[in-house]
Amino acid sequence: MHFYFNKQTFLEHKDGELLGISDLKGEHPIYIFYVKKTENNDECEVLHFDWIMSSRVRPMNACEAKDRISRYNPNWVFANELNKETKDKTTHIVCGYFDLIRDTWVEKVVTPILKLKPEDIVASMEMNVVLCTQEFYNDKELYLQNLSVVENLPSYFAFISHEDLSDHLNIKEVFDLIINWYKQEKEEVLSNTTSKGNILVPIRRIADHLKTANVPVVDSEGHSNAQNLIGCLRAHDLIEYCLVDIEKKEMIALDDCHTIDREDIKNNPENFKCASMLNHRFLNIFSD
Repeated sequence: MHFYFNKQTFLEHKDGELLGISDLKGEHPIYIFYVKKTENNDECEVLHFDWIMSSRVRPMNACEAKDRISRYNPNWVFANELNKETKDKTTHIVCGYFDLIRDTWVEKVVTPILKLKPEDIVASMEMNVVLCTQEFYNDKELYLQNLSVVENLPSYFAFISHEDLSDHLNIKEVFDLIINWYKQEKEEVLSNTTSKGNILVPIRRIADHLKTANVPVVDSEGHSNAQNLIGCLRAHDLIEYCLVDIEKKEMIALDDCHTIDREDIKNNPENFKCASMLNHRFLNIFSD
């Protein structure tokens, strides 16, 4: 079955404008199409479509994809957004994403439908989200494009509304600080690296940069501006929070903390501390 992605129709966003590279602060748009295959040829008719798009790029497993799709609420969509024609005539669900950098449709999931049900929507979207997010996370061009979009944002938004940071810092200089440290300071990077290859963020260099730029130590609410900046870098996919097991000399990403025995933390809290490490998406790009 041949599916044609009509950019003028499917990329329309707001005020008649089309989604473009300037909108790429995170993922490419992820789509679900309800289509009817024509009887006489291999073409198909789009009866309905929808799309989702997140500013955070991270790979999702089936469980995480299920949680994300539940927020899309397929049952409600089926009951309230799909008309009778779509429910009766859909022969296939087509899922994938549109690559805004390469200007191409990438098809991932095609599900034949006998009688459309909410479960069909859920199953197709979950599989699509898993496949798409894995590709996004490993796409070097997408990562660099995400950073370039952030660099061109007004400073207040680039620093996620932290006025002390936006008034004194340039987001590109902060990005370059981390990137250049990783690329050029090999000995220091090595000393910050665990046996499993995780790399602690150079907090001292970040603190020195804030001091040189005359950023107040704390903001108006008493929160550390160094931690505010760490939060911004996490939002922009340079770093990840982790838990350090001091005794085992291991760093565990927050997403993997379920692997730790709760009793260990409860009985020996002094053996653990929170920290920040360069995330795997960053390392995947800049390790070459």
